[in-house]
Amino acid sequence: MARKTRLDAIVKLREAQETEAKLAVAKAAARTARARDELESARRAASRSRLEAGTAADWVMRQLEHERAVARVRACEAAVEERTAAEQEARAALEAAYRTAEAMRRAQASRRDVLAKDDAERDRKSSDEIGVMRYRRPGSGS
Repeated sequence: MARKTRLDAIVKLREAQETEAKLAVAKAAARTARARDELESARRAASRSRLEAGTAADWVMRQLEHERAVARVRACEAAVEERTAAEQEARAALEAAYRTAEAMRRAQASRRDVLAKDDAERDRKSSDEIGVMRYRRPGSGS
């Protein structure tokens, strides 16, 4: 069982922050994927609008429909760029949270190693003292 240190609470906090950052990346990636799907849908819709033979009024209506579809494509492209940037920021935040948590985990492990060495040294000294006391005790056979 690992010995408790004062760093345990900090490590727990940093790991919680790392978990939150992972969730933020997952949400950002999902939003980016949805934005890309919308963009593809808008592009398909824009490519379907055609000017066919008909009256001038029909052409005007189709032209307006096409312009709305193109405007939607532009809006979706902007949304994809925005969501991609947000996802990259979330990934950078995750990397920073991971580095911080990992540094705390290393510091905690180092502190536990020091404590274990101290415990081993204390046990060794105790054993040595017991051995010396047994050796010096009258009637111990020496």
